[in-house]
Amino acid sequence: MACEVEAQQYLFKPPASREPFKNYEVESSNEEDSDEDIEDAVGDALGPPSDIPFTFNPLHDLESSWWIQAWILHFYVDREGRGRSAAHTMAYEQLFPGSLLNQARLIPLGTLLKTNALPKRFRKPAHAVEQMRRELVTTYIASEQSLPPKFQTHLDGLTAVFAEGLDKAATASKNVKLFEPGRRKLEEDEEEQPKKRSKT
Repeated sequence: MACEVEAQQYLFKPPASREPFKNYEVESSNEEDSDEDIEDAVGDALGPPSDIPFTFNPLHDLESSWWIQAWILHFYVDREGRGRSAAHTMAYEQLFPGSLLNQARLIPLGTLLKTNALPKRFRKPAHAVEQMRRELVTTYIASEQSLPPKFQTHLDGLTAVFAEGLDKAATASKNVKLFEPGRRKLEEDEEEQPKKRSKT
C-alpha cells in the first residue's frame, strides 16, 4: 500500500524547505546514521499534514509496485537453504517493520536502499529498483508543490523510469533463483508422491 493511501493525506507537500530531504537522500548511505537522524531529516522535509481532501492518483499505483519489488529483493535469498545475513535482516526489518501505523514505511521510502546488505546476485536489480525509488520520491515532491497534486505533468517521465527500471531489473535477474530464507526446496519427485494414509 502506498504511504499516502495508508495515511489518507498528502505527505510530500512543500514545507518551509525541502533541502533536508534532498540532502539526506544522497548522504543516507552512511552506516552511522541513526533512526532518529533519518526521522528528523524526513520529518523536517515533509512538514505538517495537509487540509486538502486526499484523492488517490496513479503515483500511488507506481509506489505499490515499487514496494512489491523491494519486498522480493529483501525477503528472499539467492541460495537454497541459506538464511539472511544480519545486514540483510536489518534492511528487511527497516523497510517492512510489520506495521502501517504512524507512517512506519514513509521513512524507508525516503532513504537509500542498502543494496550492499543484499545477496550479491540481487544487487544489480536492486540498483534499478533504487533508481525507481529516487524518481518516485522526486516526482511526489514536484507534484505536490501545489495541491491537489499536478501528477499529470510528471506521470509520463515517472512511467518511463519505471518501465526502464523494470526492464533492467528483469534483465539483471534473468538467471537468479529465489528461495525462502532457511528453507530447502523439495525435490519435484517428493512433491508428486501422494501422502501415505494412516491405518485405521
